Amino acid sequence: MNLSLHEKFEKVGKEKSIKKKQGLLREYDTPGFRAILRSTYDETIQWIVPDSRPPFELNDAPGFDLVGVSLENEAMKIGRFVLVNGQVPQQGVGLKKLKRETLFIQLLESLHSTEAELLLNMVNGRLPYKGLTSGLVNETFPGLITTEISEEEWELEE
Repeated sequence: MNLSLHEKFEKVGKEKSIKKKQGLLREYDTPGFRAILRSTYDETIQWIVPDSRPPFELNDAPGFDLVGVSLENEAMKIGRFVLVNGQVPQQGVGLKKLKRETLFIQLLESLHSTEAELLLNMVNGRLPYKGLTSGLVNETFPGLITTEISEEEWELEE
């Protein structure tokens, strides 16, 4: 059974020990998983969509597995919504503000409601799960959260 990012992060949040939290983070490690963590906590990544809740319809699918779209799989498209070191990544080149915001709302509407809420929290630089902090992520995945990264490095992770 595939778990949503929300379910994975909830499991991490329920663990008491840092070692167990780190073990789960490593167990769930995928390029999309890392992209989510990095785009949330890396200070060189700046979201360029409104940080307020946009008007959108929550997906009413009863379960994550019934949606067909997962934030983890869509994570590599986040470059459309961010600046990296003040530069637009390749995915966002040429996007006008209205198109970017429309794509963001479409992504929110395509995700399960729990993952849409997670994405909104990412824009605000936090994940609402106990103990899931930039420090824990940096200790678990050294070098993932950087102070400066080139656009080429960001594109290599796609």
